[in-house]
Amino acid sequence: MAARMPSRSIALIVGAVLLPSAASAQPSRDARPSATPTSIGSASEEADGTIVLTLRASGTGGLIGDGQLRYPPTHPQYRAIRAHVGPIPRGGSVPVKPFPPK
Repeated sequence: MAARMPSRSIALIVGAVLLPSAASAQPSRDARPSATPTSIGSASEEADGTIVLTLRASGTGGLIGDGQLRYPPTHPQYRAIRAHVGPIPRGGSVPVKPFPPK
């Protein structure tokens, strides 16, 4: 069985890509402000109710990070994630809008 990284660790990795520190971000001369994405990935639901978020973040210099977060119904953040993504059709997926800043 492969070891899984805790959801918080993955969220921190994704967050680090989405929000690079000011010290490490060096904008280039041709850098243009990027628009806020309308979707950062997709959400699907497994038969047992587990919500699966497949997310992508991009940063300066072409940096891209992918992550998959799983929220079973017993997870403390399950209700908040469910409220954020909304209804998911059986066997389908929905786009995930960006999470509000904390």
